Amino acid sequence: MGEIDKVVGIRMGKGRRRKGMSQRDLAHRLGKSESWMGQVERGVLALDSLSTAEVVAGVLGMDPVFILALDKRWPQTDVRTGQEMEQLAGVERRKFMLGAAVAPLAGMLASVEPGRIAYAAHTTAVDAATVQQLGVVSAAYRRGYQQMPAPALLNAARSHLQLLASLQPERQADKVRKGLLSQMGQMAALAGAVAFLDLGAREDGKAYVATGLQLAKASGDQDLFALLWAGRAFQTAYEGDREGGTDCVLAAVDHAKAGSARMRAWCAAVASEMHASLGDEKGCREFIDDAREHIKSPTDDDQWHGIGWFDAAKLDAYEGGDLVRLGKHETALARLDAALDHLDPSMRRHRATAHADRADAYATAGRPEAAIDDAHASLALLEQVHHDETLRRITAVHARLRPLRLPGTRSLTEHLTDVRHSMENACRGLA
Repeated sequence: MGEIDKVVGIRMGKGRRRKGMSQRDLAHRLGKSESWMGQVERGVLALDSLSTAEVVAGVLGMDPVFILALDKRWPQTDVRTGQEMEQLAGVERRKFMLGAAVAPLAGMLASVEPGRIAYAAHTTAVDAATVQQLGVVSAAYRRGYQQMPAPALLNAARSHLQLLASLQPERQADKVRKGLLSQMGQMAALAGAVAFLDLGAREDGKAYVATGLQLAKASGDQDLFALLWAGRAFQTAYEGDREGGTDCVLAAVDHAKAGSARMRAWCAAVASEMHASLGDEKGCREFIDDAREHIKSPTDDDQWHGIGWFDAAKLDAYEGGDLVRLGKHETALARLDAALDHLDPSMRRHRATAHADRADAYATAGRPEAAIDDAHASLALLEQVHHDETLRRITAVHARLRPLRLPGTRSLTEHLTDVRHSMENACRGLA
């Protein structure tokens, strides 16, 4: 029971009584049980859905920002009504959804350093076997990035993150504490990747990665540090600061030296992409070569804390994408052909990206019909998993093909529009 939840419950109760409504009346209007209503008003349950808060606000004639106690969650937030509330709706929605998952971690993070742990008599000790079992779930979610729909995966990662936090890692024995914090960091990294890259919620994605870096520091997990610095590299580069992205990935490469072989290989591949985006062919090639050395025979996959999967076929896809960025389109096509021949069908996101790279290469090489085919293949996969960055790239390819007025251009336009609307609807469903 949090203090904010108590404030929310008190405000809902007062508003309900002013309207002369019973808990049963209001619960019925919300499609909830009377028991649920009572627990929310007592602060036992959190009102963790903005859409429900908006319905409550409409029924009681109150401001959703006031009901959710955003003035208490974030004291700098003004309580507004009317037109101002409409203007701020999108911002407050993002702040609430992120805050519901990340804000409760702030106090815990302040006390996880050894020597600052306040053990309480009511704390339930977590044993190593439980941490191991939770780790299986964490790994499944990370691997699930290959093929799970982004909205569902983000919700799963957030829920698992909150579950791990509820075990009070700051009050556990050292080994258990570090294990729980590491898994929390893994879920923060996963949520950050899905929010930023897949759903286009960039501020949320950056906040998750920042939280993950704090958890990596608290756990001392170098594989996790490498994962999160590489994630920050993508975020920085995709927001236009390519040199900053390169600086971030070099930090990831340094941390990966103390991590798993697969993480070293993946970080080198990410570094190759960053160098290719700067037009640095020599630096790109050096990191590709490093990645191939590391990926030859990783035997320490129990330490791998990466997202999705990384193997020789995915490295081929990275190299193909690098060659597209360097303007070597014919060479890129051969490498991307090899990647798509060997990427496992379950690696849907990776295959969608490889098809997008190959569509770009075909379009530049003067083979528009083949580019259209690959764009369709990428979009078909995006319908299943969602990936905002790949959709953006297919949109750019489409813009280059449209003036050619080819027979296949119209169907590509329709397919692109359908997938874009589908992804937008999925994102709206998160709130």
